[in-house]
Amino acid sequence: MLEKFLLALLAVFLLHGLRLLSRRLEDEERSPRLERAARIPRDRKAWPRVSIVVPARNEETHLETCLSFLTRLDYEPLEILVVDDRSTDRTAEIAGRHAGKDPRLRVIPGEETPAGWTGKNYAIHQGACRAGGDYLLIVDADTVLKRDTLKRSVSYMEEEKVDLLTLYPRAVCASFWEKTLMPWLGVLSVFRMDRVNDPGRKEAMAFGYFLLFRRASFDRLGGYESIRGRVGEDWVIARRVKQAGLRLRMLLGAKNVTKRFGPSFAEIWQGFTKNFILIMEGRRAVALLAAPLMLYYLLFTVLPWVLLLASPAAMLAVGDKAAWLAILLLAAIQIAVMGAVRSLLRCFLHVEVSAPYLQPLGGLVIAAMGFTGIFRTLRGKGIRWRGREYRKF
Repeated sequence: MLEKFLLALLAVFLLHGLRLLSRRLEDEERSPRLERAARIPRDRKAWPRVSIVVPARNEETHLETCLSFLTRLDYEPLEILVVDDRSTDRTAEIAGRHAGKDPRLRVIPGEETPAGWTGKNYAIHQGACRAGGDYLLIVDADTVLKRDTLKRSVSYMEEEKVDLLTLYPRAVCASFWEKTLMPWLGVLSVFRMDRVNDPGRKEAMAFGYFLLFRRASFDRLGGYESIRGRVGEDWVIARRVKQAGLRLRMLLGAKNVTKRFGPSFAEIWQGFTKNFILIMEGRRAVALLAAPLMLYYLLFTVLPWVLLLASPAAMLAVGDKAAWLAILLLAAIQIAVMGAVRSLLRCFLHVEVSAPYLQPLGGLVIAAMGFTGIFRTLRGKGIRWRGREYRKF
């Protein structure tokens, strides 16, 4: 009986794995890349003014690198506004040092967050109010941009008449936990870029690591004041863009934009637990439905490895050797299929794929993140982020 159940479960996993493999192949064909979609005119002399807003709260680990690359962007006219969101570390000092070397960069000391606002939204609002560009780029303080990113992006927006452009970044996998967790998160992402880019569909998504607005469109939406109390502001503003009949485009930007989700385990844990809670939108009914899905995910990512290791011993100890041999073969095939999916991810998003033996550990930890998000949602505990707590979002 057990053998039949395990064979049926592995068959379901294998079908799921093959579907993921097919989806990744489809994504490769359907998802436009910035470097292919946007060409920089060689003879162009004048460019519209771009203002970059960098909200930064306790970002001493990443801000130095971020600003070093922003100030080296091949783009003029440009202004960079770093909003120090009441940091308690060296964020203001690092930003001030860069401002002293580059007159295009200004540091805005953040004010106390008013009631009804999230900290990040108010920081972005403060920067946007002082920005004078025709285009407004919002980037996280742990984001790095290649030199030609702005010229390509602005050229694309002008040619395609885009109101908000967001770029899917390359996730840097340098630390042990980044290498262990980030490939799995990429493998199991469920959004479809072609649907996001279809103005006739409701699907909308954006990444706060890179949000480039036409300033007129940003103001038409009401800026971040219109979403003042919303956590997950990038997803929310993307929906508002589509609802307003404006044009949202998402491109693969792995060769132009890199993003750190770590390096520490605590940073990754807090960030993706927050995202799980946001996906459930704080609704207990959704959390209850999510619990069996998270259990399935845990089994999907970990059980094939357990069975691969346990099957040889089971064949020696149990009479039905043929069934356990079939379990062994199905588990090995499933692991190979998911290895192919992860390899496609390396080609597709330039994500460094960890050693195969780390896959079950990654699946186990991500499931723990998901269950933590479910537990916090069911208990009404909300989100902890950057030393602040949000119960409504």
